[in-house]
Amino acid sequence: MLYLVDLCNLGWVIGTSFFMRGCCFVLGFPLLQKPDSALTYFIAMAMMCSSGCANVSVEAFYYKMTPSDIAGTMRGLFNLSGQMGVLCLILTSGYMYDKWGASSPFFVVGCLDLLCAILAFVLTALGKIKSNGK
Repeated sequence: MLYLVDLCNLGWVIGTSFFMRGCCFVLGFPLLQKPDSALTYFIAMAMMCSSGCANVSVEAFYYKMTPSDIAGTMRGLFNLSGQMGVLCLILTSGYMYDKWGASSPFFVVGCLDLLCAILAFVLTALGKIKSNGK
């Protein structure tokens, strides 16, 4: 996986992985009727694969873009912001479940992933994310 990330522009890899995960959440989870169906396993595997690709590509982005003296701080802030997002979603997902149904928290996460994908694609197209990380 790291070799693939080095071959491609990080912006395209990050955007594609967030797009794939967003499609799994937005298009996949509302279709699920039974938790033990083959479609459930397929969507869960696709979501896990795209999440792994997103994690590796974002870590490679931080590795290439941050100077070594602040790399640990930047990774800590990245993880903190991710955990704050998880906390906010946990606090609101019960309300969304009661109001709109079981797939609504997944739909919201999928929409946020699609927004991240669009942002990554636009920044890459504008040349803000370079392939060599400099």
